[in-house]
Amino acid sequence: VGHEVDQVCTGGGALFLFDTAFPLFLIGIVSWMLDIWGCPALHALPYGLPYPQLHALGWHLGTAIGLYYLLILICLHDIVVHRGGDVSVEWRWGGILPVVRAHHLTSRPKVQ
Repeated sequence: VGHEVDQVCTGGGALFLFDTAFPLFLIGIVSWMLDIWGCPALHALPYGLPYPQLHALGWHLGTAIGLYYLLILICLHDIVVHRGGDVSVEWRWGGILPVVRAHHLTSRPKVQ
């Protein structure tokens, strides 16, 4: 999907979304599992260090950003394959937030 969209998408970006979403999910899953298995040790960190909130930070942020990247990739694929549009990915908030910019959408017959 990423290669197919990147061939048409102005400025690329689709392959990066595809390659980044999966590791974000893995980070989320691993951090949640570490939080579950290491809970007693994480609550008793030395030197008064605070509890690192691996579940909250890793799971919620990792899966939310990963799902958003996949949703953007699906939107790009839909515009490129089904609507025949010229699209680009704009990165906002310091390169973290991808936004789809569609230019010159054409009307293609619906696939039956």
